[in-house]
Amino acid sequence: VNPSPDHDYPSDGVYNVELIVSTASSCNDTLVKSVTIHPMPVADFNYVNSCYLDTVQFTDNSTVTSGTIDQWDWDLGNAQTSIDQNPKEAYGSEGLYDVELIVTTNNSCSDTIAKSGIEVWPLPNVNFGPTSVCLNFATQFTDSSTVSNNFTANN
Repeated sequence: VNPSPDHDYPSDGVYNVELIVSTASSCNDTLVKSVTIHPMPVADFNYVNSCYLDTVQFTDNSTVTSGTIDQWDWDLGNAQTSIDQNPKEAYGSEGLYDVELIVTTNNSCSDTIAKSGIEVWPLPNVNFGPTSVCLNFATQFTDSSTVSNNFTANN
């Protein structure tokens, strides 16, 4: 008989666990204890992609069926971390970022979710011409704005 067995419970709740110990001389004793199985949280979050120099707002949508989530550990994908429930981050450059959230309940149960491809869009390089024209002549301005990293400017 295994002195330290493992058991997976089918759901959260309170279970009675019984241990019977026998010695080599046939002496027995029994102990019954209640064991509380806490539910696992389900980590989740939303975000809205943003432009460079704006902030990305992360919204925690994690749940747990009983107890409370009381700890949030964010890896914001740019060497920054946060313990806020709903952090904001101003990314230092445009690009794609991978963000991870670990939530922990008041019963020390935790879950992790990672989302990749959070987009921080570049700002357009705004330009037009001409910048010098003669009085009393119709001037046609030409938009020559660009956006880096294969993004297209919407004029």
